[in-house]
Amino acid sequence: VSGGTLNVNTAEAVTLPSLTLSGGTLSGSQALTVTGAFNVSGSATLSGAGEFTTQGVSTLSMAGGIQSLSLTGGKHWINEGTVSLSGDDRILFGSTGTNTLTNASGATFNLSSTFSTPLQFNGGVAVFNNAGILNQTLAGAHAITNGVTFNNTGEVNVDAGTLTINNNLNNVQGTLDVAPGARLNINGTLTVG
Repeated sequence: VSGGTLNVNTAEAVTLPSLTLSGGTLSGSQALTVTGAFNVSGSATLSGAGEFTTQGVSTLSMAGGIQSLSLTGGKHWINEGTVSLSGDDRILFGSTGTNTLTNASGATFNLSSTFSTPLQFNGGVAVFNNAGILNQTLAGAHAITNGVTFNNTGEVNVDAGTLTINNNLNNVQGTLDVAPGARLNINGTLTVG
């Protein structure tokens, strides 16, 4: 998809072997699963109520200055593979609906962006569920902004730099591992269950 809009409003769920967004919008009310590579190479939007599931390697590395992948309109992205957010890019939650990113059990999400707020609130309701492995991999200060609800039942690894969660962290039987010299800040309430 490049610069246009692809609406998935079919009668049945759709499965694709791969998908590249180099701009534009993927929208619709039906579920869409990408079994292989999902690549985002330019600012793009995931919109609509249909669940979006990725099962392979997903690379979010957008050319140019600060670029974004936006989740809006009630989108739920479920990662069942490996996601790497790199470059100086970010994921924006909002501006309308409840927008959720779930890193499923057995999946990996690598925060490898140099941007200071790689997971950023932009309106609506924003939720990040981590049941897999979340890795903060770069030196420097990085934050999950206020307004993003963070639920962790998996593993959070701060391998380098500082990761700040500017909201409450609901850590239910999850693990938090901070490497020597790295730091995890929680600017809300830490709930452990």
